[in-house]
Amino acid sequence: RRRGPMASLLLRRAAGQLGGLFSPHAPGRIRGPACCVLQQRGVKVQVEGRKPPTLIADAMPTIRGFKKRNFDQTIEVAVRLNIDPRKQDQAMRGLAVLPKGTGRNVRVAVFATGPAAEEAKKAGATIVGGDDLVDQVKGGFMEFDRCVATPAMMQSLSKIARILGPRGMMPNPKVGTVTDNMTEAIGGLMSGVTFKAEKAGIIHVPIGKVGYF
Repeated sequence: RRRGPMASLLLRRAAGQLGGLFSPHAPGRIRGPACCVLQQRGVKVQVEGRKPPTLIADAMPTIRGFKKRNFDQTIEVAVRLNIDPRKQDQAMRGLAVLPKGTGRNVRVAVFATGPAAEEAKKAGATIVGGDDLVDQVKGGFMEFDRCVATPAMMQSLSKIARILGPRGMMPNPKVGTVTDNMTEAIGGLMSGVTFKAEKAGIIHVPIGKVGYF
């Protein structure tokens, strides 16, 4: 079964967190065609999976050679895994923590009470609350990008599942956002990317800024 750990390894390699070659597929694990696409505002550099693996260091001069912008451009990676996410044993999603984050200011909302709420505030959560925060979201408040919740709050979150779910914000234990360990969860969301295989079996996420490399 090809679940989260393998995809997390690929994303970490793409971000340069792991040394060695970056290959869009690992021999013996993911077979068939695969590709890595580095995107820069409509310009794509494609490394075909059937060609020899390419070092990130070798790809960076090409990316730096793009026309300069007045902002630090985002590098994205697309990995074709040759899986069928519609099958339960091939579904793949998770969280990959990147060494320098994504360069984005991520606003994290935490649904918690008691000691977990205090820990979340110290960890840098944008907003923390219990049922009161649930009511705010029901009323239209959406000034956040990611959500974390304690297991005890999940029953209350069912009231706003139709609001958070379509936006991909519903806390999920598979990606570590349903937990009592607020420090680890919030730190991961602020410096990492959540990934999920699309219908075609592709994971497409940002891995950092050009200025990082």
